[in-house]
Amino acid sequence: MFLEDPKRIDKVAEYIAKHFRENVDGRFKAMVVTTSRRACVLYKRALDKYLPPEYSEVVMTFQSQEKDEIIEEYKRELMKRYHVRDPKEAVQKIIEKFRTEENPRILIFTDMLLIGFDAPIPQTMYLDKPLKGHRLLQAIARVNRPYHGVKEYGLVIDFCHRFHRNIR
Repeated sequence: MFLEDPKRIDKVAEYIAKHFRENVDGRFKAMVVTTSRRACVLYKRALDKYLPPEYSEVVMTFQSQEKDEIIEEYKRELMKRYHVRDPKEAVQKIIEKFRTEENPRILIFTDMLLIGFDAPIPQTMYLDKPLKGHRLLQAIARVNRPYHGVKEYGLVIDFCHRFHRNIR
């Protein structure tokens, strides 16, 4: 699948890291919305090459027996890093840390936080997933919440439509 191509993801992640450092970091947080759970892990691996690993975390559901070895390996790493037996516990810790602590600064997900997630500090969404209609409006709402008189707007950078012809 084109949107899961590791070379493409690496180039997009390099752009995200540069944009994040220059425009977002130190003031707000960000979100990366991907097309699949596999893409979430590939984005995490790629972003870790350009930003400190503690800057980003993946938030997604896990199966008890993952069929995709990349996802299974990441699940084991996540459970070890957060000292938990159930990846759901790690995901809850990540979400709470995103809301209350300095790190993680970037959440990577595919569906889990598109609806109903309320945290006013995210200012930028890097969108690499085709969305339209109400799902697109809900995604925009994740970063478009006011924040203590400091954040006046949210920013969505759409890679799926803007860059799909240029990044290969």
